[in-house]
Amino acid sequence: MPLDDVDPHLKYLVLIIAFIAVAGAYHNYTMTEDDTFSIGYCETSIECSGYEVSGVCIGIEHLDTHCIHPDEAEEWQTAEAECAVTAQGLCNANPEMDGLDWTDHGDAEHDGQTCADWEAAHEDFTLLTCEATFRDVTHWE
Repeated sequence: MPLDDVDPHLKYLVLIIAFIAVAGAYHNYTMTEDDTFSIGYCETSIECSGYEVSGVCIGIEHLDTHCIHPDEAEEWQTAEAECAVTAQGLCNANPEMDGLDWTDHGDAEHDGQTCADWEAAHEDFTLLTCEATFRDVTHWE
């Protein structure tokens, strides 16, 4: 069957699928372990949305945050760590943000309270500024 006899819409569909596959492959290729980080009780890891075959992701890779809740930690300490992870992600994704601009974002919350509310309720609670997230956050205290 010559290629000229194929429906033109089918050709465009194949081109779009090929473009999406190449874009996904490039995204996965650029994800490295350097993109992961750990703060307090939370850490990120690279996860595969799709199928993983022999260590190769057939799908899209993304960062996934896992926070542990140790028995000895108080709830505000867990909230502080999760807010720090949120700050890291939002500030790195939006370089124009500075200071505490990230706290205005809808994702800046833990257990139904905003990160700013957690800080107001607990004197030892510290919110990271965007400038602090670009430093070595693995040693943040």
